[in-house]
Amino acid sequence: MSYYYVEPEVAGSLGDRTVMDTGSWPPKVSQLEYQFEGWLGDELLEMFPCFICTCTFADALSAGKCSGVSFESVIISESENFLELYPDITLPDFYWLQVNGVAGVDDFGVAESNGLVVSETAMTILKNFNINYADINIFP
Repeated sequence: MSYYYVEPEVAGSLGDRTVMDTGSWPPKVSQLEYQFEGWLGDELLEMFPCFICTCTFADALSAGKCSGVSFESVIISESENFLELYPDITLPDFYWLQVNGVAGVDDFGVAESNGLVVSETAMTILKNFNINYADINIFP
């Protein structure tokens, strides 16, 4: 089976309500606030060390029984800059996409370089969603 590196769109930053332990590498996040600064419309986003996805994308991954991933609630906020530049954008609902699989083994994993790695099965699902701004390469 083929595997792919996926570098999702970065549409924001970790908000003030993010709770993170920086005593380990990568840092461990126990509560996530994703603060949007902009958004090009992709349904899979990142802000190191976390990933978020739309609820419809999460539902498709769950229905496809993808391994190595689970979903938790995420606090979504919009920066003043976002509100000023994108007054007509209504953000969809998002989940925190928690990757706990092994890269190159499970459908979702994180490589030693901390990059997201997905299987061919997961990529088939991903291609049904808006991921126009993600960089995708073959995982060795």
